[in-house]
Amino acid sequence: MDAMQADLVIPMMSGELVLGWLGMRENPDTEGLSQDEINRHILVSRDFSRSFATKRKIERMKEEVNPDVVLTHDTGCVTTLDKSQFAAQAHQSNVGIPVMSDAQFAALAMGAHPYIVCQLHWHGVDNKPLLEKMGIDHEKAWAEFEAQADRIKSGEIDYISWEEADA
Repeated sequence: MDAMQADLVIPMMSGELVLGWLGMRENPDTEGLSQDEINRHILVSRDFSRSFATKRKIERMKEEVNPDVVLTHDTGCVTTLDKSQFAAQAHQSNVGIPVMSDAQFAALAMGAHPYIVCQLHWHGVDNKPLLEKMGIDHEKAWAEFEAQADRIKSGEIDYISWEEADA
């Protein structure tokens, strides 16, 4: 498809959906498109994918079964399904399901630290109800994480070792 034919722009909640450019990322021949046009397409496509994932996956799961957590093996899915929920929450959509990788969940189930090892503080959806249901004291775990961060800030340690994370 000629890039000039891709002129249909649909306003979306999180930007614009430009139809007809979808194949341009896979097509190495982007002659005639500026880098700004290519970057705009990539960003718009990601916004659309995230909105679609939230609408078609998270909202439907919330309505039908209201799971405690969604597990996936793909880190891209974790990011898309987790981080995209904040925009939907701002529009009062029925979302709010924690999403994590199967490895994170398995590590939690085996006793790994939720913040030092599993890095749950980077997630966009509140994981505290899930941690409580799993019998994990998230307040104590957060205090331990902050104590380790303070040790790094003070210069006492350079990083958290696996031995310290396992303590």
